[in-house]
Amino acid sequence: MKKYILSIVISLFAVLCFSTGVSAQKRQINGIVLSADGKGIPSATVTVVETREATTTDERGRFAIKALSGQHVEVTSVGYLTQSFDIGTKNDLNISLSQSGKDLSEVVVTALGIKKEKRSLGYSVQEIKGDEVNLAKDPNIVNSLSGKIAGVQVTSGGSSIGASSRITIRGNASLGNNTPLFVVDGTPISNSAASLDGQGGVDYGNVTSDIDANDIATVTVLKGSAAAALYGSRATNGVVLITTKKGSSGAKSFGVELSSSYVTDKPAYFLKFQNKYGGGSNGSEFIWKRDNPALSYQDYSKQFGYNWVDGNGNGIHDDNPISWGPRLDAGLLLDQWSTGPNSPWISRPNNIKDYYQTGNVAEQNVAVYSKGDKASGRVAFSRTDQKGIEWNTGQVQNTLSANITLTPDPRLTVEANVNYLTKNSTIPQNGYSGSMIDFAWFQRDIDTKYMWQQFQKMGNKGYISPFLDNNYYKLTNTNKLLRNRLYGNTSVKYKVNDWFNVLGRVGTDFYNEYRKGITHAGTANNRSSGRGGQFNQSQSYNLE
Repeated sequence: MKKYILSIVISLFAVLCFSTGVSAQKRQINGIVLSADGKGIPSATVTVVETREATTTDERGRFAIKALSGQHVEVTSVGYLTQSFDIGTKNDLNISLSQSGKDLSEVVVTALGIKKEKRSLGYSVQEIKGDEVNLAKDPNIVNSLSGKIAGVQVTSGGSSIGASSRITIRGNASLGNNTPLFVVDGTPISNSAASLDGQGGVDYGNVTSDIDANDIATVTVLKGSAAAALYGSRATNGVVLITTKKGSSGAKSFGVELSSSYVTDKPAYFLKFQNKYGGGSNGSEFIWKRDNPALSYQDYSKQFGYNWVDGNGNGIHDDNPISWGPRLDAGLLLDQWSTGPNSPWISRPNNIKDYYQTGNVAEQNVAVYSKGDKASGRVAFSRTDQKGIEWNTGQVQNTLSANITLTPDPRLTVEANVNYLTKNSTIPQNGYSGSMIDFAWFQRDIDTKYMWQQFQKMGNKGYISPFLDNNYYKLTNTNKLLRNRLYGNTSVKYKVNDWFNVLGRVGTDFYNEYRKGITHAGTANNRSSGRGGQFNQSQSYNLE
């Protein structure tokens, strides 16, 4: 009898231990956090009070977290009242939060990534989402800020490949540099640009254009020195804070984002040129009637106005290819370079438009994101191929970015973000070395389609004048840019208590840049001087 009693006691003890062991095991709690109108609240924080383990809701307000029966969960979200409750035995939770009266849009990112209510700040701050920046695809991120933020003025350097853009906040504050400081995920980055004088030259662009708009989550502009005081003297003209996208929030998840875009680029506006007179000199009716009224306007124009032979002065003013010659569209028949002997002397109002081609920007982007219990991350690759509106100009950029977040402990957060890119550009000349200065002086009867045909057949030979270069041949004198860049940072944040955090961050912005220029021996200047071609190359780097 005693043996039976002992057996029963042991069995009951084993069952009791088994039950206690089962009850002590954590189980996964799934739930959704909703607003009063039944919409999911994204980025709400769900915390197990006893263990301080936490997670955030996804874009639909859903979450998953592990907890024990009898433990308590606290749900918080900016703009809503905090709610705490006992988990009980439920595995699925439906939580509704009431608004606290605070506007979500009034919470902004300030210096060093600190989030504050906008109305509590003593300076002006404005934030826009990454979708707004990425809405109109522009290879230069600075141009994408134009017209989106009050007080920010963006001046584009032009429509050529790689052209720099200048940005100021609330106008010019000094006679020196007035551009704001750019900070990406806490790392100040260089925004140096080419320095061109009144004669022009080659615009290699501002290096902020390296930032990939596909990776941007938010852009915050801190206006004035008070807003940016924590960044020192470099931020005297304000700060543009860029926060990049991170891994998915909420429950465990894995996803892939794919995007592709194609944008065409055509010149929209041209200088207003006269189309009344063509190449040559002394070709107006006034001079004809004053000096040789006995001749017909046809005979006068051919004998005294313009008649092309070789462009070397052996014709009538054929070495003067500017528009001081006879009137166009007056029924005259003159010898011309592009149309031959006794061909109609007509205006070509679209000759400059015909010179330019349709450019395009093709962009491909793929991003992989994931989230686990204690880690989340996002890795993205994008490629941008740009074809310029001038022949033989273009740009290719490849960008690889990674953003990793680790939370080994509820109080400890480790973040690392890195961006590596390569940029290869073929850039045209600008100013007095560019194409438009030629067209500004050039005779209005020139046929640029014929110019292209002659270039394909003969290169720079047989042009309208031996002292000038075919505009298409000039574009074979290339200016190339090759830049390799690495920027990013690693940070460690420890939450001591609800109102005190310790943050340490180390970052870098490094790029190595080569610039190479080639001038061929076949240019008019080299031929006349009996010289060969020219080659130059320079290297520069930045380390911060």
